[in-house]
Amino acid sequence: MVVDDNRVNRRVAAGALKKFGADVECAESGKAALALLELPHNFDACFMDIQLPEMDGFQATRHIRKMEKEANEPQQGRLVLPCDESVFEEILRV
Repeated sequence: MVVDDNRVNRRVAAGALKKFGADVECAESGKAALALLELPHNFDACFMDIQLPEMDGFQATRHIRKMEKEANEPQQGRLVLPCDESVFEEILRV
């Protein structure tokens, strides 16, 4: 999953991940990401912008981790990364 309020950033990040064979779904806010990540879900990773409207990437990440902890699901294999444009740029260089 790619979470970013900027449509261009979502498209670029999703395109880069798809080049590596990932099935990608996008969300434009932390709240939208939380709705998609309600348990159970099938996401293996979530690349989240830090600066988002309503709820920033750090707040959303805390909520996601809390949901998974409360459900007693192992967090192994699930990765939530709050990040900014420089991280997306680094992904594209790989």
